[in-house]
Amino acid sequence: DLLTLRSSNPGTVAELSQFRPHPEYPKRFWHNGAQCRMFLDSAWTGRDIRTYQGVICQVQDSKWVVVDKF
Repeated sequence: DLLTLRSSNPGTVAELSQFRPHPEYPKRFWHNGAQCRMFLDSAWTGRDIRTYQGVICQVQDSKWVVVDKF
């Protein structure tokens, strides 16, 4: 959908609906007092598409920040 982020790096802030949920790790967890969850992100690397995993944590009622991507 058009609201999905084109790319996300640590520090990116967006609505939860803009992140692609991680199919193998769908549950939320707590880290340093914040509610977090895993997500997937895809990006072009040369002529291939690479899928990254990441962690987002809630910073406001509807805003989440990317804290790690690997």
